[in-house]
Amino acid sequence: MKRFFRFTMALLLALLCAFAFAACNSDKDYSEYADGLRFMQINDNTAWAVFAGKNMPANVVIPAAYKGKPVTCIGDYAFVEYDGGGILGIINNSNLTSIIIPDSVTSIGERAFLFCIGLTSVTIPDSVTSIGERAFQGCTGSTSVTISGNVTNLDGTFRGCTGLTNVTIPDSVTNLNETFRECTGLTSVIIPNSVTTIDGAFYGCTGLTNATIPDSIISVGECAFWGCTGLTSVTIPNSVTRIDCRAFFGCLGLTSFIIPNSVTSIGEAAFYGCSNLASITISDSVVRIGDKSDYLAYAGAFENTAWYNNQPNGLIYVNKVLYGYKGTMPANTVINILPDTISISCSAFSRCTDLTSIAIPDSVTSIGPGAFGGCTGLTSVTIPDSVTSIGPGAFTGCMGLTSVTIPNSVTSIGERTFAGCTGLTSIIIPNSVTHIGFDAFSYSGLTSVTIPDGVTSIGDGAFIGCTSLTNIIIPDSVTSIGNTTFAETSWYSSQPNGVVYAGKILCNYKGTMPANSTVNITPGTVSIGIDALSLHNLKGITIPDSVTNIGEGAFSYTGLTNVTLPDGLMSISQRMFASSSLTSVDIPNSVTSIGYGAFTNCMDLTSVTISGSVTIIEQNAFADCPKLKSVILGKGITSIGDGTFLGCRNLSSVVIPKSVTNIGNYAFDGCKKLSAVYAESSDWTHMSIGYGNDRLTSAKRYFYSDTAQAGCWRYVGGVPTLW
Repeated sequence: MKRFFRFTMALLLALLCAFAFAACNSDKDYSEYADGLRFMQINDNTAWAVFAGKNMPANVVIPAAYKGKPVTCIGDYAFVEYDGGGILGIINNSNLTSIIIPDSVTSIGERAFLFCIGLTSVTIPDSVTSIGERAFQGCTGSTSVTISGNVTNLDGTFRGCTGLTNVTIPDSVTNLNETFRECTGLTSVIIPNSVTTIDGAFYGCTGLTNATIPDSIISVGECAFWGCTGLTSVTIPNSVTRIDCRAFFGCLGLTSFIIPNSVTSIGEAAFYGCSNLASITISDSVVRIGDKSDYLAYAGAFENTAWYNNQPNGLIYVNKVLYGYKGTMPANTVINILPDTISISCSAFSRCTDLTSIAIPDSVTSIGPGAFGGCTGLTSVTIPDSVTSIGPGAFTGCMGLTSVTIPNSVTSIGERTFAGCTGLTSIIIPNSVTHIGFDAFSYSGLTSVTIPDGVTSIGDGAFIGCTSLTNIIIPDSVTSIGNTTFAETSWYSSQPNGVVYAGKILCNYKGTMPANSTVNITPGTVSIGIDALSLHNLKGITIPDSVTNIGEGAFSYTGLTNVTLPDGLMSISQRMFASSSLTSVDIPNSVTSIGYGAFTNCMDLTSVTISGSVTIIEQNAFADCPKLKSVILGKGITSIGDGTFLGCRNLSSVVIPKSVTNIGNYAFDGCKKLSAVYAESSDWTHMSIGYGNDRLTSAKRYFYSDTAQAGCWRYVGGVPTLW
């Protein structure tokens, strides 16, 4: 339930952030309208961002300047939002047929021309250095595009531009991330030597027939050529060391493939469904095949290829990699893996229920994710000292497994590694292990467990559902434990109602907390778990100085009115106080960052003082705190995230230190009473101020001075005061 709640809250906060970009309608409209365009002031009122306006013409010419100030930005969703109608429900925008972008423009925002299906061609001038995510997505009418020679990142930029047949990528570009995804009309492309990543770059480009990958590329990224059914040849240079998951998935036109000596790993489903691929040349350099984190949805790197179909039933090796088992395994199968085998692939024996014994030679260094998942007949495994990596879910669901030896060479037990091993009653975790992952031993048969001194973190649900687990020894080295780490265990059931500790960590509160409760955390406690006291009747709390870590959402949705945070705390985590009853908060000097939505919806919060050690305030950190009146930002802050103070309608003053270089979009939108800005520097030219911050830039600005001067201010008792 807690996990579902955290997921739901994260989703809601994400939606809040998304709608922040369209939040102009929630505040006074500072826009100006002319020639069918809407202009919003940015960068301390020194420049304009442009958007679609009222009665916008089909052929748009963006002016280089408006009212004497340059137009430097095409805003997020600029030509999607019409006449205040918002972005929801907009499917196709056929009104815009041409756009002329002047040399004054330096940035194009996210989804600026989303689904502008009438737009036929685009010329992006060299002045543009930044193009936001999916800026031209769904512009199906566009047949040609000229890209600025100063852009470095193209993230989904032309996704779904089905009319695009050819394109020249400038040699300034370093990243192609889903850039031409589903551009079905694209037949050829030259990737310049400047490009270093091509994740999903040509996904679904069914018209693409050949591709030459430059030697600047070190990995053929995930889904890079997924579903390129017309692709018949690919040249991979010796610079490439990885072919990632689903890189050539479903490339029906491929008949042969040469993997160069430089490649060391091939990802899950890399060539899956290449039904005509009969010849594959793989060198001895490949040491891992099929690794991925989502092993439960695993598909073999070469499955459903002609090459795989031609392999005989039984064990399949690719040089020194044990790839998997093909066909139906006989009952009570015993397997001795060949000497010199160096790795066992992801899901190599997945659901081989008739496998009863496996001998792993000491040449093996890694066991892939889900390698033995669902092998219910497997009773014991000895993992040799040569193994340094055991993938997530490697033995998940091995219900017959009663003993396993983990060597000292292993440093981490990944997520779900032994989940559902109901026959496993004991385990020796070696001193080399520093981390136990999410659900690592969940719903297993463990009766006792000793966590070694080297472990520093135990993931959420690591031992959840171990109903026979009665004894747990946790060392002082552990500083982080998830909220449900020991839920549904006998150990947890035996704990009395109230605050539950595991070692020096406050895990959560068991039972129903009495109304208006105050919790005094035990001295020596080092950490408070994720959502530890969330949704409880918490009114007050005493936190000892020994606490250095407080998990996400630890005090969210509580009646907590005030708190003194310990001096050793390193960060304010995401949602830590979201929707609590805090009235004021002082951030200690040890904190360096304030997380996403940390204080959002604190309806009674009136003042905030942030120490000089804080450098970053993430998006929506104080959003919708309607009673917040004053904010003092510390001298170390460099970035104020999108929507940080969004909807703080009673915020009247704020201190902006000279260290700030970036204020995100709509950071102060809806701050209707913001009238005084106490600036440490009179020069804001170094600062990037996103749009939707008119409340900030139009407020009366006072400048810091050590000597008495009219219109200036100084600190008196830590409070900004006019001379």
